[in-house]
Amino acid sequence: MTWEFVKPFLVVRGHFFIVAVRREGAAWGHLTPDLSQEQNGFVKDSLLLPIEDETEAQELLRELPLSVDPALFVSFIMGFPRRYLLNTPRVEIVKHFLLWRSLGDGDLASSFSPEPAGWILCVIAQDRTHLFSRIAGSLSCFGMNILSAGAFANAHAIALDTFRFTDPSKNFGEREQRRRFQAFLEGAVSGAVDLEEHFRKQADRIGVLDASSIRLTFENDSHPTATKVEVDFPDHFGHLYLISSCISALGAQIEIAYIEIDQERIRDTFYLSRDGKKLTASFEEDLRARLIALGQRYAHEIVESA
Repeated sequence: MTWEFVKPFLVVRGHFFIVAVRREGAAWGHLTPDLSQEQNGFVKDSLLLPIEDETEAQELLRELPLSVDPALFVSFIMGFPRRYLLNTPRVEIVKHFLLWRSLGDGDLASSFSPEPAGWILCVIAQDRTHLFSRIAGSLSCFGMNILSAGAFANAHAIALDTFRFTDPSKNFGEREQRRRFQAFLEGAVSGAVDLEEHFRKQADRIGVLDASSIRLTFENDSHPTATKVEVDFPDHFGHLYLISSCISALGAQIEIAYIEIDQERIRDTFYLSRDGKKLTASFEEDLRARLIALGQRYAHEIVESA
C-alpha cells in the first residue's frame, strides 16, 4: 500500500487539511450501477434516489483516504443521491465532509481548487430558496465562465453545490480576489447583495435572446417526487443565473441539478418539486412561459443604455 499527497490542500477558515490518497487495487467508485428501477409505478434512474440505508454510507467509510468520525460522516452522506457516491472521487468526498464540519453555526462555507481546465468551487450551506441561482449569479458577476455544475441536499437540508468554471481574466490566481469573491458570495446568498442590480448594469452583455433558441422538456417518470425539466439554451452570459432564478422565483424547489456545456449550448437538467410534490401541468405551463420570456428580461435596460 502506498500513499501520495494531493494538492492543493483544502483551506477552510485558515485551517489546512493535508489529504493523502490511498492507492491499492481497483479505482474507487468503480461500481456497476442499476440504471433504473420501478417504484410506486414509476421507472426511475436509481442513481437519483437518495441514500437511505446507513449500511451503504458505512461501506463508503472503508474507502476513505483518512479516518473521520463514522457517525458524523453517515449523517452527512444520508440523503445525497446515489450518483454522488458513484461519480465523486473519495478524496473529494472527504473535502466536502471537512467543509461541512467547518460550517459550524455559520450560513455558508466555500472552497476553491484549481484544475487543468480552470477552477472548482464547492459550497456547503443550509438549503434555501435561490441558493443555486445566487452562486451562479455571483460567478457570472466576477466574469467567470461556468462549465458545469451540480447541486443537491442531504437528509438534514445541507446543500452541496459544486461549480466548475474558467477564469478568463486570471483574477482568481490571487488569493485576495478569491477572498473578495467569497465575501461577495456570502452577501449574495444572504440577500445583502442585490444580484439583479448587478445584472441590470450588464444588460448589454446579456442581450435580447431569441425565444425560439430555448428548448424545454418536462418529464415525470424519472424521480418519485420531482419533475425532470431539461432546458437547452445557447451558451450565454449569466444563463444559469437567469434560468435558476426564474425557477426559484416561481416557488419551485431545485432538488437536484446537473449542468453541462456541449458545443456552445447549455444542457440544464433540473429535478423540481413544489410543496414536496411533482409540478402540476398548470405550473409547468407557467414555468415554460417564464423561461421562454427570459430573452426579454433586460430588454428595457438595453434600450435605455443605447
